[in-house]
Amino acid sequence: MKQVLLFFSVCLFTTVAYTQTITPQDLQGTWKLVSFDVSGVLVDVINARVTFTPELQGSVPAEELEKIKAGMIQSMEAFKSANTVFEGNRITQTMGPKVNTGKFAIENVGEKQFLFISENGNEDDVKIYMDGKLLHFVQADDEHPVNFAFIKQ
Repeated sequence: MKQVLLFFSVCLFTTVAYTQTITPQDLQGTWKLVSFDVSGVLVDVINARVTFTPELQGSVPAEELEKIKAGMIQSMEAFKSANTVFEGNRITQTMGPKVNTGKFAIENVGEKQFLFISENGNEDDVKIYMDGKLLHFVQADDEHPVNFAFIKQ
């Protein structure tokens, strides 16, 4: 009986740890972009490497993949300088010369969390979650969802 209780306690603890919510305080500081993936294109910013999922490799001609890879490599310096800074309820996102600022709030929608950003009368929302020490932003449009991974500096 003790083993069964221990098993359920471990399962409950693991579930609670896994579903821990992100608070605005957790986000405070500077987060550096480390990787992102979009439509099967995987970009490792830290190692300046571009790879493709097997599905994409099987559906796109090799010469097109090389063009995509070259374009991503050409933009790598902008990716390396990309970061997101949270200060209070303000967010500043930088990629290359482009800087966006606004206010943010976190909302729970079911079991998911979303970061709502308002900037100059426009509103945007991204799904957020933590995976180890990485903060993920998932921007989902109908055709090309993008998953950005950041690490706190």
